[in-house]
Amino acid sequence: MKKYLFFVQIVIWMLMLMLGSCSNSRHDIDFKVVALPEEGWMNGGYGTLVFHLKNNTDKEIKASSVVGSWHVGNKKYNHWDHNPGLTLSVGEEKKSTLIAWMPPQTEQFAGATTPRIEGKAVFLIDNDVKTIPFSVEVPIAKMSSPLIGKRGKYVELLLQEKTWELVNHREKMIDYLDEVYLKMYELTGVMPYNGDILTLKESPENPYFGYAGNPIILNKLFVPTSVARFDNDEIDFGWLNMIGLVFESHIGKYFNYGFFTACQANIRLSYAIEQLCRPNTKLKIKSWVDGKSLLSGKEFVEEYFLPKGKVYYDDKFRTWESMTADECHALLYTIIQEDGWDVMKKFYKVYALMYEEGVDPPKGIERLFLAFTVLDVCCERDLVPLYNSWRLPINYQTISQLTEEYQLENYINRIN
Repeated sequence: MKKYLFFVQIVIWMLMLMLGSCSNSRHDIDFKVVALPEEGWMNGGYGTLVFHLKNNTDKEIKASSVVGSWHVGNKKYNHWDHNPGLTLSVGEEKKSTLIAWMPPQTEQFAGATTPRIEGKAVFLIDNDVKTIPFSVEVPIAKMSSPLIGKRGKYVELLLQEKTWELVNHREKMIDYLDEVYLKMYELTGVMPYNGDILTLKESPENPYFGYAGNPIILNKLFVPTSVARFDNDEIDFGWLNMIGLVFESHIGKYFNYGFFTACQANIRLSYAIEQLCRPNTKLKIKSWVDGKSLLSGKEFVEEYFLPKGKVYYDDKFRTWESMTADECHALLYTIIQEDGWDVMKKFYKVYALMYEEGVDPPKGIERLFLAFTVLDVCCERDLVPLYNSWRLPINYQTISQLTEEYQLENYINRIN
């Protein structure tokens, strides 16, 4: 009898362990994935995945990775891997956000079905590894009214029918965009996409204001405001920034590096608004500071960009690696103020000649150092003291070495 009772106790004890183990496996970590916006993502466009996590264990956990791929029917494609980099203490809740992309073949694969992202999250609990699978539906977003295009000489605007109904002066708006295009071409000598018509396309909601390409994708959330500005003889900063991004075309591979990349888009924006938004012209741009005043292009640049540069310049503890695109813009604009826009015209022309001759683009940080060297040569004056006052690690040896290596004097002589 005693042996029988002992056996029963052992069985009960094992069952309790098993039940406890099952309970922990269900409730120790809460993990949920949400796809935003909920109405879906544009086919070939971007959306957001939000990972919600909660630690219900009695130990610290680490979210080491989230992996996933697209699933439509029996098709599985576009595998990705995301590292949330999160550590959660006992009872703690956190979330991680990932900007993700719906591949352009998804709509073709899906037909009448709804695409899904399936994957798993991997957690570390001491020396143990726990894996939690997930599946989230991501509908293909549709516009609520048909897209209608209106084309100028260089630019096409593709907007929803209901958006066009808000516009009083359609021809004028297209003319303004054509003028912006021409001014950026005047500065850079570049016609993006081999001179093909540049399309700005209203598209479903996404995580950005818009993103560059041809077409330029415009988030429908912000399009009505941008349209109203052009309709009221105002330049819209966001649209010009998007256009500025594509006006590097083939030459961008020579100088795009870190903060210098986004800086260049706004240099091109600055030139366009300075030429088009003059004190004696009807076209203006709204102040970024008070949100009300209508400014000339030059007033806008001096109000918006230069103070940002001063913040960096005056902080002697800031290193050049921490410089932002707007702060770099302020540095370049101090050169433009003294030497004029011809400096930037020469700058772009040098790179155009490099491209024509098939010069290999520099790699890594040398792109940045070469860009500042090209500016120095285009100015035909010594910019090293200015660079050093902005704590840039560019000295006379750098200028001399890169000038000789890339034969910059030869390009300048050809331009002049």
